[in-house]
Amino acid sequence: MVFLLKAKKLWSAVAPDTADDRETRSSSKDASDKSEEALGHIGLHVEKHLRRQVEEAGSAREIWQKFEQDFQALNTSRLLVLRQQLTNLQKLPAESIAEYVSRSKDLMANLKAAGSSVTESEVVLSVLAGLPNPYAMVVEILQMQDDLSFGKVMPKLLQVEQRVLSVQPAQKAGVPVHAYGANIRRCFYCNQPGHIKAQCNKRKADLQKQGRQASSIRPAVAF
Repeated sequence: MVFLLKAKKLWSAVAPDTADDRETRSSSKDASDKSEEALGHIGLHVEKHLRRQVEEAGSAREIWQKFEQDFQALNTSRLLVLRQQLTNLQKLPAESIAEYVSRSKDLMANLKAAGSSVTESEVVLSVLAGLPNPYAMVVEILQMQDDLSFGKVMPKLLQVEQRVLSVQPAQKAGVPVHAYGANIRRCFYCNQPGHIKAQCNKRKADLQKQGRQASSIRPAVAF
């Protein structure tokens, strides 16, 4: 919509108000005509349920500001939901590593589109935290590394996945098989025994708290 109004040379009818803009609009004879034309284009390009608001608006700039405020409020709400999804991210039982990572990348893209400054390293940590017990050993090793990326962790996760897939037929046949990651370990995050960092409830609670704090800052999103 921004590009359309600029292409039609109507952006001045909805642009943020400045001293120069006020002087230009007050001395321009066609300011009212531009506003009416801009209103027409806005009305033609919004959803049907929003057109009544366009019709009732006093000017193009008035309805533009209203839509911008509504969009930012909706965007903030969506950002909170996406942050919650990242905090609670878990691999589904029937999901492959490739599918799980692809889903996390989609979530990262949606977060960035909503105005979040989420990093790849942050998303990778959430991916590792959401992996089941067979991945526990490799998760502990990866979590101690800096500057995590999907390129670094994917080969190692795929290797574990192959081992897990090779173990499953033997388990069904009743053959004793070593359970990867089944040993009791001490958490590197809270230093308590019986679980690992990827499964630490305290860490998940801290990440969720950090997500809420980050989401409380309204993102600057271009309308």
